[in-house]
Amino acid sequence: VPAGDYRATLRLDGYDDATMTLLVEAGRTTQARQILAPAQGTLRILAKPWGSIYIDGVLHEEEASVWYTVRLPVGDHRVRVTHPTLGKWEQIVRVSAGDPREVVIDFTFDQN
Repeated sequence: VPAGDYRATLRLDGYDDATMTLLVEAGRTTQARQILAPAQGTLRILAKPWGSIYIDGVLHEEEASVWYTVRLPVGDHRVRVTHPTLGKWEQIVRVSAGDPREVVIDFTFDQN
């Protein structure tokens, strides 16, 4: 390419785009290095009346009674919500980079 300033964007599925400016000099090789950050999405969880929230085996919020919001890498995550007397809910939840994923766990709903 001719000498000059160029903007380059690196794209890789599952990672955020990275844009950089490169100065290309005549007769020289220009190298660039960039660490790509894993793409993230938003997960919102509401436990009724309340519950302790575990994501991928790690306690994130104890006895949460309002929306709990967290940014996570895009992909599948094991979500578990527990209540000491009302039970346990566990499921694989897919987080994407688009709209927030919302999960409501209602322990008060009588399933019988």
